[in-house]
Amino acid sequence: MTVADAWNGQLGRHWAEHPDRYNAMVARFDEPLFDAAAIGAEDRVVDIGCGSGFSTRIAARRAPRGRVTGVDVSVPLLERARALTDAGEFPSVSYELGDAQVHPFMPAGYDVAISRGGVMFFADHIAAFTNIARALRPGGRLTFICPQPPSPDGEERKALGLLASLLGQEHAIENAVAVAMASLSDPERVRKVLGAAGFEEVGIVPVTATTRWGRGGGRGGLLRLPYAGSHRLRRHPGLDGDSSPS
Repeated sequence: MTVADAWNGQLGRHWAEHPDRYNAMVARFDEPLFDAAAIGAEDRVVDIGCGSGFSTRIAARRAPRGRVTGVDVSVPLLERARALTDAGEFPSVSYELGDAQVHPFMPAGYDVAISRGGVMFFADHIAAFTNIARALRPGGRLTFICPQPPSPDGEERKALGLLASLLGQEHAIENAVAVAMASLSDPERVRKVLGAAGFEEVGIVPVTATTRWGRGGGRGGLLRLPYAGSHRLRRHPGLDGDSSPS
């Protein structure tokens, strides 16, 4: 089973049915992500792996005179994103089904690319980031967050295993998604991949926060686990005199 299969199967449907629950898991990372992205009022923004569109809508609020496009491989999540995005409040937001690794983006069509935990899942990271780089104007920025790997015997690993079991998928999805989630956890590998894709001035900032995994009903209460993440600002070649944060 591929990661794309998982996001279009029971895993993706579960995320689409419970967007508030899953958005709460990474809510503490929104501020560092968007501070680093430094989205301007007229910026054209692409949200890679947009899921149910929460981060897409945040970007739209920061670019009221721009436009924002959310891209995801998951049909269930995109359906939920469209349902949650009011056209009157967000007239400049659109969603597209596609794998950003091969998606036919308009060349230099965006000023900023963001991803709130979606870029780890590419089959070929260099090819994917090269494609995203082509979609950015010279001097454009890429900012994303992704998790560092949980320790083998840590509480986060246990929680991920329990989540997979509750979804009825057990090790097939757990292993595919877990491997992908850790694929960009090494800073040196991130720099190598992005450099090969044509990005310059790579900055990596570790961010640690407490994340909410769920609220128990008859069994247990609120579960909070430490989550190590990073937000990263990428600059595409051609940047001249930009003082955006890194």
